[in-house]
Amino acid sequence: MSYRKKTLRRLPPISRELARLIDDMTSLKRRAQTLLVKVQDLEHDSRALAKAKQTNQPLITKEIQNLLTQGELFPEKGQ
Repeated sequence: MSYRKKTLRRLPPISRELARLIDDMTSLKRRAQTLLVKVQDLEHDSRALAKAKQTNQPLITKEIQNLLTQGELFPEKGQ
């Protein structure tokens, strides 16, 4: 939780510095959690790609390719 500017002004200098540090750490934690989700997704995709290359399986099957070209897999908004 971020401190208000008015609250920070009332704090002694060392407490003010600590409060700012806590805010920075909270922000860093949120950014790290967001980054973790992205890294997990990339790692999962990377493993799937490596396995597909190892077994010589196509990444996109003909059925999925047909659905993509017909727009049935990801229909546009408003349809």
